[in-house]
Amino acid sequence: MPHLAPMNWIMFMLLTWFIMALFMVNTWWLSKNHKTLMLYKSPSLNNYWKW
Repeated sequence: MPHLAPMNWIMFMLLTWFIMALFMVNTWWLSKNHKTLMLYKSPSLNNYWKW
């Protein structure tokens, strides 16, 4: 179905932008709270969200 290609592309771009924005916000939050090194110590997303 060729007509689905543009929607899939738009969804991919939105997902990529959302992930980048989320990463930037969390990086700013960690740097503001002086916990930047914890970003590399988290073994899973569960521990990541417990902060």
